[in-house]
Amino acid sequence: MLEEPCIIQMNIDRFTAMLNLRLADDQRARIEQSLAEAHTQLGQAIQRLARAIEQDEQAEVCTQARPLPGRSHPRQSVSMIMRRWALVAFVAGATCGVVRSASAQDAAAGEAVFKSQCGICHSVQAGKNLVGPSLFGIVGRPAGKAPGFHYSPANRDSGLTWDAATLDRYLTSPGTVVPHTIMTYGGLKDAKKRADLIAYLSTLH
Repeated sequence: MLEEPCIIQMNIDRFTAMLNLRLADDQRARIEQSLAEAHTQLGQAIQRLARAIEQDEQAEVCTQARPLPGRSHPRQSVSMIMRRWALVAFVAGATCGVVRSASAQDAAAGEAVFKSQCGICHSVQAGKNLVGPSLFGIVGRPAGKAPGFHYSPANRDSGLTWDAATLDRYLTSPGTVVPHTIMTYGGLKDAKKRADLIAYLSTLH
C-alpha cells in the first residue's frame, strides 16, 4: 500500500518539472489541473495508508498473547513498529518537499508582481475595495466574501476557497477556473511569478 503514495508523489514531481517547460496555454492548464488533482490524491492515499496501519495494529493487538506479569500492554511486534515508521518517514518526506517548494517562493518579489499586475484594481488594505475587492486576507478566504464588495454571481457562487493551489490555477487563467467572471485579467503565465505573488498574498493578514 505504500507504493500508491510513492507513485503519486512521482507524478507530482513530473508535473511540476513539466511546468518549467515552454507550453501552450491549453497544455499548461491541463498539467496544472493534473497537478492539483495529484495533490488531492496524495492526501487521500496517505489517509488510507494511515487507516490501514491502524486497522492492522488493532487486529494484531487482538491476536497477541496476554500481557506478561507486570506489563500493562502486550509488546508491539517489529512489523507493527516498522509499518508505523514507514508512514512517518513518508509523510515527513512529503512535508519536506512542500517546505522546499515554499522556500523557493519570494514574497518580496511577489510584492513587485502585485504592483505591476494587480495593484491598479486591488488594494492590500483591509476593507479598502477598488475596482476589485481588497486582497487583504485573501489566502484561505471563500470566494466572493470580501466585506462590502459587490461580486458577480459567477464568483460569489463558485464555491471556491482561495488556498494556494486554487489561487495558482485562477491566476493562470481566471476565466477557466471561474467561467463568466467579470474580472478581465488575462492571467499570469509565469509559474515563478505566480508562486512569488501567492507568497506575498499569504503575508496579508
